[in-house]
Amino acid sequence: MYSRNFMKFWLLLVLLVYAYFMFELFKKLSNKSSTVDVESDGMKAFYEESDPYLIELSKTSDLQSLVNELNQKQEILNENLFGPFEADDTIIAIQVHNKIDFLKLTIESLEKVKGIEKTLIIFSHSLFDVNINKIVRSIKFAKVMQIFYPYSTQIFPNSFPGNDPNDCPRDVTKEEAMRMKCNNAEFPDKFGHYRESRFVQIRHHWFWKINFIFENLHVTRSFNGHVVFIDENYYLLPDSLYFLNEMKKLTHNDPNCVYSLGTWKSEINPLKSHIAVVYGGIPHNSYIITKHFWLTFKIHSETFCNTDDFNFDAAFVGICQRHLKPRPHSMYPLVPRVYYIGDNATHVDGSHEKFYVYEKTVELAASLEPFLFPKRLEKKYNIINVRSYMELGGFNDPRDKSLCMTMCNV
Repeated sequence: MYSRNFMKFWLLLVLLVYAYFMFELFKKLSNKSSTVDVESDGMKAFYEESDPYLIELSKTSDLQSLVNELNQKQEILNENLFGPFEADDTIIAIQVHNKIDFLKLTIESLEKVKGIEKTLIIFSHSLFDVNINKIVRSIKFAKVMQIFYPYSTQIFPNSFPGNDPNDCPRDVTKEEAMRMKCNNAEFPDKFGHYRESRFVQIRHHWFWKINFIFENLHVTRSFNGHVVFIDENYYLLPDSLYFLNEMKKLTHNDPNCVYSLGTWKSEINPLKSHIAVVYGGIPHNSYIITKHFWLTFKIHSETFCNTDDFNFDAAFVGICQRHLKPRPHSMYPLVPRVYYIGDNATHVDGSHEKFYVYEKTVELAASLEPFLFPKRLEKKYNIINVRSYMELGGFNDPRDKSLCMTMCNV
């Protein structure tokens, strides 16, 4: 009898000890990797607890609220390493969607840029992604901020400005659209096509980003420096900021000059790496502008928002050429300091020979290395006539025009 009770006692004790250790193990696993289910992009996105944004998301259980909260917070990372942001510092603004592999390469190139530690790099996201957040937050070579486009197709997957089920298909005729009674039937673009949210979002994001940086950031209230606008698939050479500063000296910081780090169709002759081109128009990539220039452009926001062109860069250049007085000009290096390394310029699927352009760019950069950081720049005038602007369509839905105008008041 005693032996049987003793066995029962020990069996119960073993069970209790086992239950205790299992409970502790469960607690550790729960603390190590907690996830939140977010349905805003139609798919489950899981965010690990190691990402500090998860804590905020768990409080709101709403991605839209989190994005708005983070945009208000405007956290700057690495100020403890590089000091606070100064009014005349340079900002590098990178528009990010989902090209994580190219984003890594862009960041690698930025780390090699001389003077990068004196900049603030702002990553403007159209997608809330834990892996992208980790990459950005791991940067230790400069001050970093993340902002999030609040009208993304991820946040609005089944309604405008995302894909409303009742929106007209791109290629139906207006007559067919009227019979279908789809939302935007009366408003095809100049070529007879209807809006595609994945393309229109790129333009909306760009206009929201530039408004937000110049108008809503605390650090730009008295800002008198320059903002370099690039994308997640650009590769910068080590003397990019050096060449920019030398161009500013050459023009005496002309407020009517839109600087650029180079044009895609450029002459690549290492012996001409010291030449700065003066151009009567504006190139279509890597704009570098001041807040003063932005405020001059912003006067024409309504015209910009009513321009039937899904390409933000073409629309921006078109407005500058047609409406800004005095007409702005530009300066850029004849041998580019920025290169496009992506596989598709519109951020959508398509990845044949994915890194071919990047590999060729790295080879080119290596050949240019001995010719970088020229001691003295030489001006060269581009006398080619500025081409007249033609709208490219894709932006004629009244809802898009209205959303565009609301961004002027972000």
